[in-house]
Amino acid sequence: MQKALLVALVATVDAAFTFTADDIESEEALWELFGRWAAYHEVVREPGRFAALKANVQWRWSKQRHSGRPMALNVFGDRSFDELAPQSCLKCAADPCPPDQEMEVIDLELMAAKRAAVSPATTLPSKLDWSKVDWRDEKPTAVTDVKRQGQCGSCWAFAAAGAVEGAHAIETQSAAVSLSPQYLLDCTSEYIDKSCDCSGGSRVHALNLIQKLGGIPLDSDYPYMGYQSQCDHHKFHWSATILNWWRIQSFNATELKLAVYLQPVSVGIGLDADFYHWEPTSDGSVYYGPGSTTVSHAVLIVGYDMDDLGLPFWIVKNSWGGDKGYININAEVNVGQIGNPIFVDAGIVTSTRTARTSDDDGPLSQLVTT
Repeated sequence: MQKALLVALVATVDAAFTFTADDIESEEALWELFGRWAAYHEVVREPGRFAALKANVQWRWSKQRHSGRPMALNVFGDRSFDELAPQSCLKCAADPCPPDQEMEVIDLELMAAKRAAVSPATTLPSKLDWSKVDWRDEKPTAVTDVKRQGQCGSCWAFAAAGAVEGAHAIETQSAAVSLSPQYLLDCTSEYIDKSCDCSGGSRVHALNLIQKLGGIPLDSDYPYMGYQSQCDHHKFHWSATILNWWRIQSFNATELKLAVYLQPVSVGIGLDADFYHWEPTSDGSVYYGPGSTTVSHAVLIVGYDMDDLGLPFWIVKNSWGGDKGYININAEVNVGQIGNPIFVDAGIVTSTRTARTSDDDGPLSQLVTT
């Protein structure tokens, strides 16, 4: 693994790094740009990566020089699409997976009724429009700070943890607490499926782990390292758990919008070169795609809104970059890019340590199913 991108894994993402025509007028100017870019994103400037950065800058310039918008270069500026594509972090293009584990489609009316028992104001709107919903702004908030996954393909763990964070906050009417993606990264492979690691995994496998072992610890108790390690049973002190989860009809903006109205929702998205290298140039910039219909990355939708032209977009919490860790994705052009949403129902933790790590009460093979 290249170490150059192992930036501060738990830091929020800064605003855009921009460049102008003067930065690409000569080879010397490009080298100076390379140095400023590396310092800005806190990565090592590797001379062997200059050609890739130069190609990305020229590609970005050719696409946007007539747009009137500032040119921007994100943390992947010295990586080609061919290098980035293998980092796709969902093992199954059809995630949720495994495909033999059936998931019921959620009844959003029933879930709204359940939410109303906790918060009487919770009802699905009779006329659904795109009036702003942003779970970051709720009091108490249902969204935790943005974190970076680094070069480990652990988006599936971050997206699963984020979904549980939001559901648990709403269920308990308390501010969301950061849960541990590292626990999911380390322990899903031990108890659920050995294929879940830094080369990719499944959100469903991660949710299976939380439900079957009884919960998920705080991120502060089981902190993220950016690589897979041995499952540490001594850190099994549960902060949240789940009762169930359901799928939402894929590529259906109306159903997804109803679900996000109730709580943050984990989704899979399709990536292309534009997405990997997109960098917002102002607060609220919207990504218009086109994206890909092959789902390969997992994120968390935390709300929706409309841009200045009245076009709707999803507010997406990412685990590698964007607008301070978020990316706004157009909700009409990119319906085919967002699929396989998962809606999590949180439970109340009754014990701080309920994990089963042995066969004392029956074989784990019967408890944990794949």
